[in-house]
Amino acid sequence: MKRETQQARVIVFDTTLRDGEQSPGATMTTPDKVLLAQQLARLGVDVIEAGFPASSDDDFAAVARIAKEVKGPIICGLARMLPNDIEKCAKALEPAARKRIHVFIGTSPVHMKDKLNMSKEEILSSIRAGVSLARSLCEDVQFSCEDASRSDVRWLAKVIFAAIDCGATTINLPDTVGAINSRDYSTLITRVIKLTARPGIVFSVHCHNDLGLATANSLAGLGAGARQVECTINGIGERGGNAALEEVVVNLSFHKLGLSHKIDLVQLGRTSRLVTRVTGIKPQPNKAIVGANAFSHEAGIHQAGMLKNRITYEILDPASVGWEGTPLPLGKHSGRNALRGKLEELGFVGLIDVQVDTINSELKKLAARKRYVDEGDLAAIAARVIGQAESVVSLVKLHLNLNSTSSDHSHTAVVTLRLGTEIKKFTGSGNGYLHAACLAIGKGLLSVPPEIKNWSSESVSAGADAQAEATIIVDWQKKPLIGHAVDTDILVAGVKAYLSCINLILVLKHNGQ
Repeated sequence: MKRETQQARVIVFDTTLRDGEQSPGATMTTPDKVLLAQQLARLGVDVIEAGFPASSDDDFAAVARIAKEVKGPIICGLARMLPNDIEKCAKALEPAARKRIHVFIGTSPVHMKDKLNMSKEEILSSIRAGVSLARSLCEDVQFSCEDASRSDVRWLAKVIFAAIDCGATTINLPDTVGAINSRDYSTLITRVIKLTARPGIVFSVHCHNDLGLATANSLAGLGAGARQVECTINGIGERGGNAALEEVVVNLSFHKLGLSHKIDLVQLGRTSRLVTRVTGIKPQPNKAIVGANAFSHEAGIHQAGMLKNRITYEILDPASVGWEGTPLPLGKHSGRNALRGKLEELGFVGLIDVQVDTINSELKKLAARKRYVDEGDLAAIAARVIGQAESVVSLVKLHLNLNSTSSDHSHTAVVTLRLGTEIKKFTGSGNGYLHAACLAIGKGLLSVPPEIKNWSSESVSAGADAQAEATIIVDWQKKPLIGHAVDTDILVAGVKAYLSCINLILVLKHNGQ
């Protein structure tokens, strides 16, 4: 697919790290966020909304690291119309070469009355003070009318004029609760732009997917004159999620709408898989562009047509959106520099030499017994090596009592762990071997073991000797934690994923959190 290169270019604003992280269970660590931000830069997004610095010390630290380490895109932070929020946001963004403060306030009747308990005059006063402060600290200020799709147009015009007069240069009109349809959203954007447009002001759309219209509404808003679109990878986000970046940009390219973008479409598959890995949330199998079934054909009539001509049932070349696995020009004779370059392409940046050497050794062992290795293999090995390096506790051996029966729903596992220089064994019984092993670990290391809320696994490389990645989500102190691990044995991968959660808990407890 060839991208349009016309002058009307769309600014792609990615909010995976902020709005996307608000998905239940999608909490990311600071290293995860930096890794993903590096890949978003490689993907070609124009703006990365890195987080909400005033919401927590962790979010502040993540935004500050991204501002310092990620080059290329504008790095953006979110803030309420509160001096403390705005000042913290500016402080976190200080290292960024290009930065933006994003301030917002509710403008719909229900938000003003029931959420904020503020009059229209108080809203206007808050906007003037907040935007003015943000502009004094940062030249690039974005203002969002939260719940714009349920706000009166004339009232929107007043608040937008106030924001522009005080220095805002981007105006966002979000469909915060996914309540509008494409026709009405197009009309809203058209009317607001007609009433408030000024030279140099960019209008933005931000659509939620509660009724399944986020992508369609985003495209409608762009067609009506907006020139920035806010979205997330895989469409993750609050409730039904956000407009999916991959869907929006592929539609812009495929339908030749007279709008261009600078997203590298081939990076979409890789970015999607990375988001899945760091959040533990997989796209639904039939998800457009990045779902597991997006380019699968099972019906006989479809398969027959595909054999004759792929375009009978496949309108996109899977490789054009990075869907097909990419063979690596690496093998048992590859050197460290070539490997480091490929790791950086996959988003594994900042690795020390010993980590690269270990990954190289593991890769060569795999290459000696596989016809070829691919990016999935390399990513799996890198994730495993990095995880081992950061572990407080590591798995030595897993023994399953294969003589137990499932008639009483009881299985027994013995887990041998390395705790620093000590080796300890723990035994547990549970409903299944993975449950038994995790209970043995949890009860052995913590007074109150975390509850397993979800477990999933998938193959991350091709062939009979494929590696499996396991993802476990646990609940600890009413907070979801996610663990990932890779192994050729699916049960071992599950136990290691649980151990990564335990390691995180031990670190948090050590830090007094």
